[in-house]
Amino acid sequence: MKPYLKVTFVFLLISVLFNALATSHEVPNDTTVATRLGNYISERPIEKLYMHQDRTCYVAGETIWFKVYQILSASARHASGVAYVDLVNAKGEVVVKAKYPLSDGQASGSLDIPAELPTGCYQIRAYTQWMFNEGAEGFFRRELKIKGLTEHPVTSVADSSVHVRFFPEGGDLVEGLVSKVAVEAVDGTGKGRRVKGMILDSNKEVVQRFQTNAEGLGSFFFQPQAGQRYSAKVDSIPDSGITVPKALRHGWVLNLKRFKEVLRVLLTHKPEAEEGMRRYSLVFHQGGQVWGQLPVELANRRADIDVPIEKLPTGVFTMTVIDENYQVYCERLVFARYPETLNIGLTSETTEQEGGQRMTVHIETHGIGGKPCPAQVSLAVVDGSMEDSAIRTNFKTYLFLESELRGRGVEHLGRFWKPDALESLSDIELLLLTRGWCRYSLNHLQGGQKEPAYPMEQGLSIGGKVETGLQKVGSITVQAILQQDSIRQLVFASLDKDGHFALSDFSFEGTKEVMFSATDGKKRTFPIVMDAPVRMPPASYISSLYMPDSFQALPFGEGTIRLDEVKVTARKKGQMEKRRPYSEGFVKSTFDVGENNYGDIRRLLPRVPGLTMIFSKEKSKGNLTYAHMNGTPSGSMVTFVLDGLVVKDSEMVYSMDVSHVERIEVLQQTATMFGGFNSQGGIVAIYTKRVGDATVSNKQICQWIGFNQTKEFYVPALSDSSFIQNTRPRHTLYWNPNIATDESGKAKVSFLLKKSEAQLTPIIHSEGYSKEGLIGADYR
Repeated sequence: MKPYLKVTFVFLLISVLFNALATSHEVPNDTTVATRLGNYISERPIEKLYMHQDRTCYVAGETIWFKVYQILSASARHASGVAYVDLVNAKGEVVVKAKYPLSDGQASGSLDIPAELPTGCYQIRAYTQWMFNEGAEGFFRRELKIKGLTEHPVTSVADSSVHVRFFPEGGDLVEGLVSKVAVEAVDGTGKGRRVKGMILDSNKEVVQRFQTNAEGLGSFFFQPQAGQRYSAKVDSIPDSGITVPKALRHGWVLNLKRFKEVLRVLLTHKPEAEEGMRRYSLVFHQGGQVWGQLPVELANRRADIDVPIEKLPTGVFTMTVIDENYQVYCERLVFARYPETLNIGLTSETTEQEGGQRMTVHIETHGIGGKPCPAQVSLAVVDGSMEDSAIRTNFKTYLFLESELRGRGVEHLGRFWKPDALESLSDIELLLLTRGWCRYSLNHLQGGQKEPAYPMEQGLSIGGKVETGLQKVGSITVQAILQQDSIRQLVFASLDKDGHFALSDFSFEGTKEVMFSATDGKKRTFPIVMDAPVRMPPASYISSLYMPDSFQALPFGEGTIRLDEVKVTARKKGQMEKRRPYSEGFVKSTFDVGENNYGDIRRLLPRVPGLTMIFSKEKSKGNLTYAHMNGTPSGSMVTFVLDGLVVKDSEMVYSMDVSHVERIEVLQQTATMFGGFNSQGGIVAIYTKRVGDATVSNKQICQWIGFNQTKEFYVPALSDSSFIQNTRPRHTLYWNPNIATDESGKAKVSFLLKKSEAQLTPIIHSEGYSKEGLIGADYR
């Protein structure tokens, strides 16, 4: 599999030019359109995340286990290296936040649910900073149910209001032209509502009727007339007064008709008198890649274009009518046919074993034509009472459909995904007409787009701005001291022309304390203002979380283990011990500089026991000598630690005056308390003389939050008596985010079940991808 799942199953497309349908009519050249769109998307590629987690129902205090999959458009030059995962309550408040490094397009992790969390519905969401450029609509999100310590579930307040919206198929209504109009009806919680209603003209006369299905979706044909202003009324709601989009005097209407082997595109145009002769074309594009482009030959202001369905892209794509100046006239999303997917087969068996049972799960993966193929999958086996299939999408339905929708989550999305049922394409069409999201409109080809506001993070980053006033920023140096546990590092950052600086592409777990200071050549200090953390979208983006009446109290028990009280005592440390980030036992030899020593530190280092001076093998170093620790590999040079801070550039030490140095310590070669560099040549610690308690002014101290520590799901062994004797059943019986099937497409895992768990009805689900980029899921 290519790094960061730069998969071909969604966005790597083959150009289909439909040459058989082309004419000599001059239209925007397909190569030009493809090049312009390709240049744009190479700078702003689509990035998606999908999450497979163990369950959809939890008890407060439990752990959510998950795996994040990353998908990129084919022309992407880079990929984000940081995935953010949040647990959000119904008010849009983040109650738990985590971030994990993305490696080869995936990340495995977990979220610990706070024990004090109240009962309710929550959302888990996953995103990268880059995805903020599209807005929060592009985040992965899934609804979860959590049972807290409250005695009864907390349900949302019922909202009986109905909101109705209308969506003309091509984008606009045009006076005198017949249009297909999709309609969506939802209540105050965002759930679809079945309604009936009517369209009224300016005289309150009924000109058309409409109705929606159980998902709140429907459609009807409508021909608006000149001089009329239309409104809508829902039968069950008196004086509803719903606005209908205003019809344009001139414009385009687009309509699709689906036949068995052909998709017919009907275009009708009502031009303005002064419009003149323009050249139009119909462009088919997906994920920023052009599939085909056809000239639009208008006869009596109408064009009928038949396109073989087998030549169209799979999944969701876009059709756009443009002119030679790349002006967009009408546009809509289409789902013409289902994609090929990975077939994941799951079977299981149980055998009796001392103290319980052993469950074995067999996984088989097959690609196109049922051919076995190796794949990478994640697998969960859970208590069936803690899983609600109605609120779980899978890798296939999310990537090829749900990720192309915006707004509230789709209830029972699996009902729409039925490759063997032709009518399912009509249902998907209603979803796209009402909820479809065109990320890359061809309006982008006209230029003038702003630079992305959010970076594609390759690693952890932190930054800020130096308030320089009239001072030239080029003469200012930003120093950062990073400390995590006993490790401290000294790093320098440069300023751009606006006084900004950044430390980027770091990777660490936990939290580092960082102290920034900015000084110029005259040792003057300047104030620093740190950048705000990742800007979050307003809470209003969160879909309304609805607590269904069927949500019952879930079993839970005490899980806290009380530790015996202990008492810790320590002796008072000396001044040098306070300065050292290591103990006396790591010191191999010491050298106290004393007074009346001046000049180059290179003349002092040979006097330090255990050190000799050698010439560098690098020609760029000239004839200068460098410290070498006796007993280390020939030609190796020492790493310096200055006042407890790792020095990345040793030249900074060699440029010091001896008069500023108080003590030099040579550390044992086994010293491993300093990380982040190759210490093959040994470590030498240098401590400078202190003058009073002077501190740097204008320093900025902040907490830099790193990656969460990756935990491994515990799979007990038969020898684990504490597991066997514990009678309380687990809700997640098994979780493995990294299972590889072999060349025959097979793999198996086995694990123990306690006697109390043998009575459960387990649900098994697996998701993943093949080496060829096919994705799949199985749930049983």
